[in-house]
Amino acid sequence: MKSLRPLLLLSLCFRFGLVAGCAGIAWAQNGQVPEAPPILPANIAPTPGTSPHGKVKVYGSPRDLKSHPCTLWDQEDIKALKDRLQTDEELRTRFEALKARMDKRISQPLGVPQPDGKPPGKTEYRAHSDNAKTICNLGIVYALTGDTKYGDFGKAMLIEYARVFPDLPHPEGWTEKRYRSAQDSRITGQFLEDGFWIATVAFGADLLHDVPGWRDDERKAVKEKLFEEYCSIFYHPIIKDGYYVNQTHNRAAVCASAVLMAGYATESQKLIDTGLYGTGGTKEKPIGGLFGVMFSKDCIFADGLWNEGAPAYQLGIASNALVNATETLWRHNIDMYSYGDGIFKRLLDSSIGLAYPDEKMTIPALHDSGVCALLDDRNWFSQELGVPYQAGYLRYRDPAYIPIIRNSYRDISMNVHAGPPSLFFDTPGEKELVPRRITSENYHSVGYGVLRLPAGASHNQLLMEYGPSGSHGHPSKLAIDFYALGQAVMPLPGVIFPYNHPLDPAWYWTTMANCALTVDQNKQITWGERYKYPRGTPNPEAKQILFAPGTAMGMQRACADNLYVEKIYQDRSLFLTPNYMADIYAVAAANTHLYDLAWHVRGKLADKPELVAYEFPQPVANGYNSLENVRHHATDSLWTIAIESPNKAPIRLLFAPGGSGAGTEIITGNGHFFTKRIEDDEKPPTIIQRRKDQKATIFGTVADVSGAAEPYIKSISQEGGFDAGYALLRVTTAQGIDFCYTSFKKDQMTKVDALETDAQQGLVVNNGASVEGLYLGGGKLLRYKAASISRSAPGLACLEKTPEGAFVISNPSPEAATISVTLPGLPHGAAYLLDVDGKRQDKIPLTTGTSPDSVSVELKAGARVELTASSS
Repeated sequence: MKSLRPLLLLSLCFRFGLVAGCAGIAWAQNGQVPEAPPILPANIAPTPGTSPHGKVKVYGSPRDLKSHPCTLWDQEDIKALKDRLQTDEELRTRFEALKARMDKRISQPLGVPQPDGKPPGKTEYRAHSDNAKTICNLGIVYALTGDTKYGDFGKAMLIEYARVFPDLPHPEGWTEKRYRSAQDSRITGQFLEDGFWIATVAFGADLLHDVPGWRDDERKAVKEKLFEEYCSIFYHPIIKDGYYVNQTHNRAAVCASAVLMAGYATESQKLIDTGLYGTGGTKEKPIGGLFGVMFSKDCIFADGLWNEGAPAYQLGIASNALVNATETLWRHNIDMYSYGDGIFKRLLDSSIGLAYPDEKMTIPALHDSGVCALLDDRNWFSQELGVPYQAGYLRYRDPAYIPIIRNSYRDISMNVHAGPPSLFFDTPGEKELVPRRITSENYHSVGYGVLRLPAGASHNQLLMEYGPSGSHGHPSKLAIDFYALGQAVMPLPGVIFPYNHPLDPAWYWTTMANCALTVDQNKQITWGERYKYPRGTPNPEAKQILFAPGTAMGMQRACADNLYVEKIYQDRSLFLTPNYMADIYAVAAANTHLYDLAWHVRGKLADKPELVAYEFPQPVANGYNSLENVRHHATDSLWTIAIESPNKAPIRLLFAPGGSGAGTEIITGNGHFFTKRIEDDEKPPTIIQRRKDQKATIFGTVADVSGAAEPYIKSISQEGGFDAGYALLRVTTAQGIDFCYTSFKKDQMTKVDALETDAQQGLVVNNGASVEGLYLGGGKLLRYKAASISRSAPGLACLEKTPEGAFVISNPSPEAATISVTLPGLPHGAAYLLDVDGKRQDKIPLTTGTSPDSVSVELKAGARVELTASSS
């Protein structure tokens, strides 16, 4: 693992565009737009789920089959299922229900729509969809009973589809140009559904391969006239270099794996090679398909996330498509579970790493994802989630998958999005369960920084989105999603599916719908809409400046200057403790703008008499036009408001005045948050901090999530600015005054009263006159009064006081360093290394400093030590 660390550092340099000698932020009175600070790997902590790892252990050995079935099942699997039918009541119940449906179906006509010159419509599409499932299910029943009445009917349906498919009409007005829109429209409405259809029918055809009575010409017709001709739409010449099986999205993954299954089911080497290597690819040089794209770093990033960054698509579609391919190839002596040092395992792990620390393992509504949960209570969805983790558990034996397996609905049929039937094996028992390890994670490829801290009986989780815009992306760079008090209190909005709901463009696809900054009431540019902007408009990207996790405090920071056509610099610094979240949001441009920083907080807004009814001037932009019960209030002072969260705990927001004559207009209303059904659409309070006619401004905000009856945050104040080279939030708590600091200059010391630092970002936590926490982010020194923390080289260093009263020094950076701490009353009899669970390991030496309260310790990358008063 140590040998891979330089590769990680190098990849971070290239990923974030690090250039030696990169200028620090500069801001002049003439309105020069600031430049981003340098991006240094030392300022970005590796996290457990995204660190380099060696080869994974895979249980079992691939099979090398020369007979059918040979895709998702083989004769060994069928025998095991037959044996299990005798003892497994769940399997028997599902199978008997399926068999009863097939008994009814074979008493009816074949029902294959005929080419009669009329364009297809919903009736035909529905019949084709039902027929695909019927062919597959007949194959399943035939395989498990051996009764040829099911096999004969399924075989007849396949032969009939081979006869009619070449003559099935396209819709009226259809042209081949529709292939560019991924629409063939003979069997289904889009290529994605075509992939589902082919995978489903291919599995059925594989199971029906050995039904007695097949003639050679019938097999040839099913292979060539049905599967090869149908699959050709994914590499039709009209698409040219955009061959579908060579593309990098979840839809292409479905289609590539379907082509592969069809190839093995019908012994078509053309389809097998296309599914494996893509159009124009070879074994020696794959350029598409599963080896060239789907299992490559272009689709599954190094941190395990599918490139689109939409978890619902990763879990429900991409994962199932990859399981189809992985299980099929396993039966042909190709081990994709080990491939790429177990990149498929990392895909499974990343979804767990994104989940909230709640009992359902709910995943935030990221990009084009609605809210979903790994322990979902809907049968169809829990089956989709369960199958990849069932397959993963059999091969990797990871106990982290057990809760998902135990929760999943198991069915003998393929799932909704044409993933494999559930795997029926003995569910691991209670003794095999292990507690979920809840740690911070940083998905640097797509761009999700996830800070997590213990907070009472629960955890606080603060996610910020950065990274490049991509497919299924939203105009939500630098947006946050905040989980506290045992619930998502400030969620990302997600999307309403299907996408034809008017609230999608009017709300869910706007920047205003996110806890983010909107400029001039316009949404950010996204990858999918760059064509609407002037030629040469770059793909927007927010870059992570710093990621500093801890156990009692944490920080992260990101910036961007190309989210709009005009260069507008945005810089967000976040600070997290068990009791509050603080935010310093800085923005600057060469011209004046209207800046709206929005907050969406689930719950009930407290009454504020100063808020009066308000209407936005016409025409009202999307996002704004979807707010209800709009009110406003202008203020030059600290402004606070309380929200009663869904579990009745109070959340308090404090907004610092802008300073320099930047008055704030507070606008409130009710927005939207979609969970599972539009009928349940929540309308959480939206609070907008508005600054008008400003070139540059800084928003300082604190959210009190202590849950206490009396406010934990008593007051906040903000100082500094671009001209001063820093911004500082003084946060007066029930225990003392904390300091949240961010720098707008490079490698320069800043002194503000008793605070002195050269950090890019810093946090000081006080309990009365005693310092209880120091977090140095991206510098060599952070000093407050008599307390200080320093590093031998710039990077991250942290001193935290645990809830048990112990002091811990940590080096979160990916590089070793000597860390020195000065703190009155600091225990330093001995230092013990801590493991990932906070348990003491080896004792390591301490060096006493120039004063009795000073110690130094050499720490490897990511190491933590606990200080004790006793030397024994």
